[in-house]
Amino acid sequence: MKELENVLDETHETGDTAKRYEIAKIAVAEYPGNFDCLLWLAMAEESYAIHNCGRYSEEQQEHFKIAVKLYETIFEDCEDADTKNCAIRGLVRNLPDIGRKADAVFYAKQHPYDEDELLMWCLSGEELSFHRQKMIERKMCNLVGDLEWGKHDLHAIRAAETVIKTIIDDGNYLFYNEALMHNYIWQAMCLTREGNFDKAVETLKSSYQYAIAYERDLKKARVKPVPYTCAILNKLTFDSKVLRVSGTSTLTEDFKEYLTWKEFDPLREREDFQALYVL
Repeated sequence: MKELENVLDETHETGDTAKRYEIAKIAVAEYPGNFDCLLWLAMAEESYAIHNCGRYSEEQQEHFKIAVKLYETIFEDCEDADTKNCAIRGLVRNLPDIGRKADAVFYAKQHPYDEDELLMWCLSGEELSFHRQKMIERKMCNLVGDLEWGKHDLHAIRAAETVIKTIIDDGNYLFYNEALMHNYIWQAMCLTREGNFDKAVETLKSSYQYAIAYERDLKKARVKPVPYTCAILNKLTFDSKVLRVSGTSTLTEDFKEYLTWKEFDPLREREDFQALYVL
């Protein structure tokens, strides 16, 4: 079996999907009931359909249907989690091509950790648009968090600001005014460490403006969800009911608290810094 696996691996380097298909058929014949071999054949049927058959042809449809049957067998009978999850992915990829989108959605929801990603393959219309935007928003938040981690890399922190302002390109930041308020605090901390005191104070002033904007938009969102207006997130809203809040202070109060941090001690005697307390 190892020899067949090696030959199969070679086809992934050469791209020879026809040879891959033949090797997978041999493997299934020589090792009946082996789920790894069944998975090889299911994937080979799929790649053969895509690369060796006419698009939308009856031949292509037939290979997709065979792939689905193999993936379904693995899903129903295989106990190995990794192999079963590969089969789920295969079902989600292939079922829409044979007109079974609802079944694809069902299988996508069976995946233990990639449900959201797999749903992108099988949703459509407004449902897909909303789901896609939720995925983009989540990935934006994760990327921003990774870039800001540690709060010591000014270049990365500024990149996080750019990410937010690139996605929400019309300035209607809503909930993300809070993210920008904190981003500018982190930038000001870095600038203070670098000795760029003038720029640090200007950045703190901008941070306060984002805090004001957040409180303004939060007040609106407590009445009813406020829609984003940028093209990339225009199916989403700022809804105060889904917020998970720790503490009772307002964002402007939090801003004043940040000013007391030791990171800003070098600015303490500046008049323009002291003026921030009475904004």
